[in-house]
Amino acid sequence: MGNYVEIAVGAAGISKATFYTWTKKAETGKQPYRDFTDALQKAELEGEEIAVLTIRKLSQDNRDPKTLLDVLSRRSRKRWSRSDAVTIGAGEGVTGSVEIKMSFADH
Repeated sequence: MGNYVEIAVGAAGISKATFYTWTKKAETGKQPYRDFTDALQKAELEGEEIAVLTIRKLSQDNRDPKTLLDVLSRRSRKRWSRSDAVTIGAGEGVTGSVEIKMSFADH
């Protein structure tokens, strides 16, 4: 968990186009591209694990982990963003459901 892909690959001296070419090749299982993307995924998971441990430590020390939680929610929306589902009935025999996703920011 760190920079956006474009920033990270640029800092490593790899063009964005090259990076995306490599990831396409990795999808077919072609080496060494598959090992490269596997290493990236492992690094992202390790970064998320460190963030979670840091949040836990901040909470234990009565410090505010909101900034780190915000970073997690932006990097991994499916796992870390808040969402609430609401089911709405439209009368007898007529029903439907609406999913409402809300983000809460302290501004």
